[in-house]
Amino acid sequence: MHGSQLKVPITGRVDRYRPDIDGLRAVAVIAVLLFHLGFSKFAGGFVGVDVFFVISGYLITRMIRADLELDRFRTMGFLARRGRRLLPAMFVVIAATSGAAFLMLSPEHLRSFAASAAASVFGVSNILFWQESDYFDLSARLKPLLHTWTLGVEWQFYLVWPALVAFAMSARTRWSAPQMIGAAAIVSLASAVLAGLFWPAATFYLTPFRVFEFAIGALLLWLPPVRGALAELAFLIGVILICCAVLFIDGKVFHNPAAMLVPTIGAALVILGGETSRTGIVLRNETSAALGRISYSVYLVHWPLIVLTEYFFFRGLTTNEALKLFFISLAFGAALHYAIERPIHKRWIFDLKLPYVSATMMTLAAIAISIPALLAIPDGLPWRVDANALGLRYQNTETLVSKEILGHLGCTEPCVFGKADGPMILVFGDSHVDHFTKTLDRVGGDRYRFHYAGYASCFNGATLTTISSASPSLTAGCKKARETLLEWVKTYQYKAVIVGQRWLNYGGGALYRGDEQVKIADQATAENTMLSEVAALLPGFKGPVIIAGWAPITNTACYTRPHYLQMTCPTISFAEYDIFRKVVSEFKSRTTLDVHFVDVAQAICPNGKCATTDSDGHILYTDSDHLSIYGAALIVPQFLSIIDRD
Repeated sequence: MHGSQLKVPITGRVDRYRPDIDGLRAVAVIAVLLFHLGFSKFAGGFVGVDVFFVISGYLITRMIRADLELDRFRTMGFLARRGRRLLPAMFVVIAATSGAAFLMLSPEHLRSFAASAAASVFGVSNILFWQESDYFDLSARLKPLLHTWTLGVEWQFYLVWPALVAFAMSARTRWSAPQMIGAAAIVSLASAVLAGLFWPAATFYLTPFRVFEFAIGALLLWLPPVRGALAELAFLIGVILICCAVLFIDGKVFHNPAAMLVPTIGAALVILGGETSRTGIVLRNETSAALGRISYSVYLVHWPLIVLTEYFFFRGLTTNEALKLFFISLAFGAALHYAIERPIHKRWIFDLKLPYVSATMMTLAAIAISIPALLAIPDGLPWRVDANALGLRYQNTETLVSKEILGHLGCTEPCVFGKADGPMILVFGDSHVDHFTKTLDRVGGDRYRFHYAGYASCFNGATLTTISSASPSLTAGCKKARETLLEWVKTYQYKAVIVGQRWLNYGGGALYRGDEQVKIADQATAENTMLSEVAALLPGFKGPVIIAGWAPITNTACYTRPHYLQMTCPTISFAEYDIFRKVVSEFKSRTTLDVHFVDVAQAICPNGKCATTDSDGHILYTDSDHLSIYGAALIVPQFLSIIDRD
């Protein structure tokens, strides 16, 4: 075909061994491990994924191009080879994790796990996790298969990339292929930049916004080989870029395409110069290459090990535990590689003769794993939990932690609800006041008109607001809430004000006065500053100002775990709440406002012991620190009692 006339041929066997690439894989998986185990607050884990995608783009395109040049490329054969390489080890990990999930996870978490298991085997877990990436979603540390989103991206890439490469190489112009691949990279990168302004989670999880990373790796095949000093320079610059990304890019900017480009270009330069440069020996040594060869299996096992270990203890890992898990992940990964991944990939276990046997086997395996997950675990198998001991009435589906009982009304921007001509109540703050809105409407909406101007993870005062460089959507939402809040305060006469925050969250640099960042390290000072901002926002206001505390982080999910294993729940600390109580007391003594403090922690956790359900067995929380409509029902009457007697 015309593509065979390209002047940069692939020399040697298409699957020839390149120890420098295995060494680069080792760097990527170590970065992922160190990040996920908590040894680095920077973006090591995200950098590792970027490097993996560049390597994949290079190797997969090399394979496709070689077969096209020999006129032997077949899409089904390609997918079967990829399936034989990637799927068996993944299925083993999913099966093993499913067994552990049955023994350990609460009904709600098991239900979430079942959905992710089904999505993983069908290669769409990245789409599932993107759809779930809202503020009230389960924590990432409670999703044992979250890391499979990268495999979803890869499989979706495999479905479209061969056709693009084949079309590009069938063109008559020798430069058509690199030009088309380069165009795909530019379109993908531009789309990611644009999407990042509005849907940052999409740029992280969805394949179209990751294509530029694969394409940059692919374009290396059309570059002339580099030798000598140029190879040394390419390798060194590449290593520096990867190290800078690992050490200096904050993990919160993982969705920023500009940040993704740093390790992506670095990985491409390392591949370009690593095979021929002398300095490349740091990757070509046998230790690095051996670790690189098991990197896929290590990647598969490390995240379930971390999540399930943290779930067992129901807390974060200690340094000693994280260090042990580092080596356990390497050991389990090596076992998986040599027992499952490599024998099946190399056809040592069985000799596949029929062309589509591999694809058929993988499809049957996907069905065998996903159908039971979809049909047998729709409710998280609540019979595994001691319902009598917990006081949970699982026959009533409303007691399950689900989005149907979220405490918030679902306002994504300032909104008004309640009686149209009723006395007006101003409500503002972050998600820790938002989770009262549905119950405010149900219980007080027949008497009062509520004006809600809040946004999750956002504080707004007279001069201070929240800005996040990592999340443009947060900054925009907070700005809109503040503009509305200031306008409403000037325009309307309110009977009462309710303000609620997770007050201790905003002292470390989230507050801004204009464009100037306000950093307050001390919790008490930060909370005093924020309460003073609330007072400055309401000069001369005569009605009651209700300050609501935050819902304490509880062990709700901890209590709803099965009892097959001896898992204990950690003791809850109220030290931070005690500080806030003192701050509010001091604030009341110096302000002219009619301040009333509603102690949420005391209502939910009388005598220091937090309840998981109300007297009717309804669950009080929807996650670790946000109240359900039933939890809010314990607090909202206190608000209305204060307002009614005014």
